[in-house]
Amino acid sequence: MARENIYISVIIPCFNCSKWIEKCLKALESQIFTDFEVICIDDCSTDNTMEVISSIKESSLLDITILHNSINQGPAKSRNKAISIAKGKYLAFCDSDDWYEDDFLEKMYYKLVDHGANLVMCNYRKVFESGRVPEAIQYLPNKALSNEEYMVYSKSSLCLLMFESHIIDDLIIPDLRNGEDVASVPCIEVRAKKIVAVNEVLYNYRIRRDSCSNRVSPKVFESLSNAFRFIEDNCTSEYKNALEYIGIKTVLYGAIVNGLKAKTNRSQILNSIEDFERKYPDWYSNRYLCIFPRTKRIFLFCIKHKALRLAYLIAKVHEKVSV
Repeated sequence: MARENIYISVIIPCFNCSKWIEKCLKALESQIFTDFEVICIDDCSTDNTMEVISSIKESSLLDITILHNSINQGPAKSRNKAISIAKGKYLAFCDSDDWYEDDFLEKMYYKLVDHGANLVMCNYRKVFESGRVPEAIQYLPNKALSNEEYMVYSKSSLCLLMFESHIIDDLIIPDLRNGEDVASVPCIEVRAKKIVAVNEVLYNYRIRRDSCSNRVSPKVFESLSNAFRFIEDNCTSEYKNALEYIGIKTVLYGAIVNGLKAKTNRSQILNSIEDFERKYPDWYSNRYLCIFPRTKRIFLFCIKHKALRLAYLIAKVHEKVSV
């Protein structure tokens, strides 16, 4: 059902998600805040995803727009397509196998409005398909932070953000499988004049065994390396320490961990480290390095001293440690 006042556009890329999309959309039906639209983009699903969404659209009060890609293009291009037609002043994102808490839109929206902010973020919950007990991830400190500090503490997920749509008028989400959120989140944050946070768990992130984000592949090493190049090209130098920290997290930890697990050529990994150190020779003295958990700091110590065999062992032993 079309609404006269649309304050938020919720964007959902969809590909073979018939098992989960109903829960995602039902959670949107339960939202306390109701002045929003939903844009679902079908990326050439081969299951009955579109039948499920169409059926829900027919009976739901949600304002749902369904877009179709003519060929499979991936989540980045799907999101860009939806952004181009979004009517909301604010943009929010949800993955098709995840879901919002009932007060996600309400609390995120009013946090923005009440504080005159451009961007807001929240905490999330990991829900394991294996049946493991869900885990609340409280990554945000329980205090107000500067914009630079929010950039440092934030997670690489568009789904944990809501922001004014105009701040990405000059930005296209890059087509980097496993790296588009990593690349785009800092570039969006740096364009916000004021960042705030709702220090509550408002988003549910389903951990699937077959998720692309859990696969070991040399392509992940390349995607994360390219993601940081995109960040460098599209972020101002206003927050130099944050940018360097994001590089450490993305390249020296994220890309190298995945490269080692995927047995990427040693010389390629060393070249990546050396290229980073030429640009950021004092990276090991970054003021935010202490934020990393102890295991990751030990890994980075190994990278600093080019002890790749020891770094590989740490990466294998701590495979479940998130980037």
